[in-house]
Amino acid sequence: MTKFLDRAHDVKAFAKNAGYQCLRIDYLASGSRLAFYTPDFFVRTSDGHYYLVETKGQEDREVPRKAQAAVAWCESASTRKQKWEYIYVPQGVFERLTGDSVAELASMCRPARQELLRDLEEGEVQTTLFTALAEEAPEIEEIVDQATLEKLPPRYKGSVEQAATTFQFYKKKEGMDYSPVFQALLGAMDEAARGL
Repeated sequence: MTKFLDRAHDVKAFAKNAGYQCLRIDYLASGSRLAFYTPDFFVRTSDGHYYLVETKGQEDREVPRKAQAAVAWCESASTRKQKWEYIYVPQGVFERLTGDSVAELASMCRPARQELLRDLEEGEVQTTLFTALAEEAPEIEEIVDQATLEKLPPRYKGSVEQAATTFQFYKKKEGMDYSPVFQALLGAMDEAARGL
């Protein structure tokens, strides 16, 4: 990224956000815990715009929350004369970039940022969805038949129902990682293994 910023024709100045005085943005991480996020770069362009830039090679599950906090920070830092924008730069998008300006980079990266924020909203909807579904038994017969489910102890039955409900939610999405489906079963599997 530093090589790109060095040669980008619209960059007036940039700095790596590092060291003990770096900007750290607080955000609410999963599990409702307070966490801090340190963006990678500050950039000022010749048209007077400022950018907070995050380069990402590998995603972690907190990325959407960090993006939301960075967007909010940029909105708060912006004035009538100085506009701040958060640029989330996925590695794949950066590798496809053929232009030589931060404006082009920002334009190419906006859809990825919007998708991150949309994913966060869907995640919040997902939490609400599972809260509502907990009140009624999910339709899971396509995964496990009801007779087998009824034979299970209540703890195991609850785990299977939660896993099946999670699976039904995820199967409607493209490119999903199904590991959360199995999370619900881990406690029951550990308990069963200890009994062997």
